Amino acid sequence: LCGTPGTIWSFPETFIIIAASLIETASLTCGDLVPIIPVNVLRSLLWPIHNCFLSIWMGFILVCTALGSGFLSLQTILFGARRTGISLEQIWSEEIRPTVNAANSLCEAHQPMSTRLVGLTLIPLGILVGWTEIVLSFTGVLFGSMSYTALYLMFTWYWFFVMPWMAVCLLWVAGISGIFFALIEGAKL
Repeated sequence: LCGTPGTIWSFPETFIIIAASLIETASLTCGDLVPIIPVNVLRSLLWPIHNCFLSIWMGFILVCTALGSGFLSLQTILFGARRTGISLEQIWSEEIRPTVNAANSLCEAHQPMSTRLVGLTLIPLGILVGWTEIVLSFTGVLFGSMSYTALYLMFTWYWFFVMPWMAVCLLWVAGISGIFFALIEGAKL
């Protein structure tokens, strides 16, 4: 999890997981919940929404990991590797680069459409790390980490305002497409 369970920091991720779990439970037990609507129609309605919640969860984890990497870099810069227990090189090799690789892999052709859309919203993370990799190659890990943290904080408006808005839009489109999938499934009956 991105936050310690039971704390306020874990609330957004917990909300996403609970919502996806409830939708999945409703989809699997829909014959018992709504006996009037055929099971296949209700599952066709709920599947896109469930899929989008899982994709949003993946994006949320990557944004939180990138944010945590920035704060860990800042702590290591200010207090040193001995005090934080991790060096800047480790943060780059174990946190930042794998996060960007995971974000880039969300856009691959084998991914579902909702996952690709979340991957597209994470392209600024790849651009940000690309810029800081250039700084890193010319000046070293200290200035590269400082530029990563500064650029990540400059993109805060994107992570906290644009990304949630895009997630709401994605869920809205999933709900509309679910209605159309349900209508198509209902027409088959």
